[in-house]
Amino acid sequence: MNPYHLLEHLYIGIIYITIMRRRDRCSRYLRGNIDLSNKSQMKSKCKICVGILSLLLGLYFSIKWINWDSAVIFNAPEFDDINFQTKEVDDITLTSNRWKEKKRFIKEVFRESCNDGFDVLTNLNVRILGQRVEDSFVYLCKTDLLFVNLRIEEGHNGNIRLVCNETYGDLWKIEDERYHPVEYSYIDNDISRETHLTTTYEETCMIYQARELLNGEWQPKSI
Repeated sequence: MNPYHLLEHLYIGIIYITIMRRRDRCSRYLRGNIDLSNKSQMKSKCKICVGILSLLLGLYFSIKWINWDSAVIFNAPEFDDINFQTKEVDDITLTSNRWKEKKRFIKEVFRESCNDGFDVLTNLNVRILGQRVEDSFVYLCKTDLLFVNLRIEEGHNGNIRLVCNETYGDLWKIEDERYHPVEYSYIDNDISRETHLTTTYEETCMIYQARELLNGEWQPKSI
């Protein structure tokens, strides 16, 4: 074979091998390393999990550390309220600082709302972030008293029979099964329960109606 042709074939062979090597490198680059891809997928999944967890934690703390003064809104009496049953606040919640703060802002909303001509308000008349408040609250506008977990002590009622004209928004009824005075109790500070007797006919009517509203038992005659 001509030495010139031999050198030519050798040169072509070297160029071919170089091109193939570069093509293999490019192909490996485009395909990506399989092990590296798995690691990247795991990292991506971990990032997604961390993101979701951070979102959930953010929502939890945004609710837990809620700005009560802007979240507690007065809700005027409406028909759906009369079938809603509230729940008594348990002892652990009663002693928590966050609940005490919530109670304080709810009382302020009640106090301001009394200017609209109300005599007695309950937890049915407030919303927090648009949601009903299940905690048992009763507020008497005239005396500026807030009762938590109001109860009527059965068997300790007086013998003066009253006729109470009871209203709730546009709803009303005349109730003649009220007896004065009535003994009632409520949580004042922390978890101590105080017991009292009503002193006026008006107070007796309001305590009876409030207790029935809390229990979802007040049924008007106007419907």
